[in-house]
Amino acid sequence: MRGGTLNLSLDVALAAKIRQAAKNSGVSHEAYATILLEQAMFDYDEYDWADEAARLKTVGEVDERMLISVEELTNSFLSELDKRVAARS
Repeated sequence: MRGGTLNLSLDVALAAKIRQAAKNSGVSHEAYATILLEQAMFDYDEYDWADEAARLKTVGEVDERMLISVEELTNSFLSELDKRVAARS
């Protein structure tokens, strides 16, 4: 490795996946592979946070009156979906 350059040998299928995903994202395959590696190797605890207090801040107490069950959410979603499908017909 010299000057931050690292050459990796990838199998044909993985190289093709990276090239296609990069093309779909509008970036070079080198940039896309760099992003993937950075995401895979990111260590939340080793990152130099500008505001450590903000990182550690909790959301606070949750107002349970604002929560709905998965069943309620599903029913609401399906109802809205049915309305939109009916409106297109």
